[in-house]
Amino acid sequence: MESSLIKRIKFYLKISVLFLKGRQARNEEYFKDYDTVSETYDSCWADKMGKHEEEMLNKLLFPDGFNLLDLACGTGFIITEAMRRGKPSNITGIDGSEGMIARASKKIVDNRVRFIKGDILEEIRKLPDEYFDIVSFGWALSYIDKRNRGILIENIRRVLKPGGCLAVIANRKGTIDNVEKAYLEVMEEHSSRINKISDMGIGLIKDHKELKKMFLEENLIWYDGWDGEEEILFNNSDDAVSWIRKCGALAGTFELMELDNFWEEFGKKINKNNNGKVIITHRFSVGIAKK
Repeated sequence: MESSLIKRIKFYLKISVLFLKGRQARNEEYFKDYDTVSETYDSCWADKMGKHEEEMLNKLLFPDGFNLLDLACGTGFIITEAMRRGKPSNITGIDGSEGMIARASKKIVDNRVRFIKGDILEEIRKLPDEYFDIVSFGWALSYIDKRNRGILIENIRRVLKPGGCLAVIANRKGTIDNVEKAYLEVMEEHSSRINKISDMGIGLIKDHKELKKMFLEENLIWYDGWDGEEEILFNNSDDAVSWIRKCGALAGTFELMELDNFWEEFGKKINKNNNGKVIITHRFSVGIAKK
C-alpha cells in the first residue's frame, strides 16, 4: 500500500503535468455544470444564500423606470427581487449557461426583460454608454480572470449612468473550505484518474476591501461593503453531498476526474462533527459603488 507521502508526490506530479499541457477547466465546463444544476439551483443555492443578495439590494435605490444590468444573472433571482422593489423600464440579464438562461426565461416573462446567453466580457462591450441605473453581479467574480477584472469594471462604469450603482456579491477566500479539502483529498487518493485541473479557490477575493480597491482603481466612488458568512447544517454527509451537487458550489469541477464512485469517496472525506452532522460555511463579500 502506498504511503500518504508517495500519493501526495504523485498528485503534485500529475497536477504539474496537466498544468504544463494546458489541461485546465475552461468556461465551457463551468457553464455546462451550471446547465446541470439549473433546475435545482433555486431550491438549493438561492434558498440558502438569496437573503444575502436581498440585503445587498436593500442598500440600493430603484427609481421609477430604472434600467438594470444583471451580470451572471443565473435563474433571475436578483432580477425578480429588483422588480419587487421598483418599476423597471428595461432589464438585461447576461449569463453563459444556457440552462440558467432557460430557467430564468420561464420564471420571468415580461417584455421589459431580456436575457442574453454569452460571455460577460464580450456582451457588456456591446451595450450602450450611460444607460443603466444599476449593474449587479452575483457570485461569479471568481470566474473572471484577475487580468480581466479591471476591463470588466471599466466597462461597467461606462454603461452606468452618472450616479448609477454597481453592486457585487462574491465568494471570498475560505469559503466552503471543508468541501475543497475533501475534493482535494479524493484527487490525491486517485491522482491517476485526474483529467483536468481547476483553479479552485485561486480566483477568490480576500475580503470587501479588495472589492473597494478594484472599484477605486476604475474611478468609481465607494459606497458600502461588508464580509459575511452563512453556516449550513446537514444531518449527514449524504445530505451535504446532495446539496453540493445540486447548488453549483463545485461548478467547473464535475468532470475533472474519471472516477465512477467520486461522490461516495467525497462523502467519506468531508468533515463531520461528533454527531455525524456536516457544517458547510459559505463566506462572501459585498461591495457597492457609485459612478
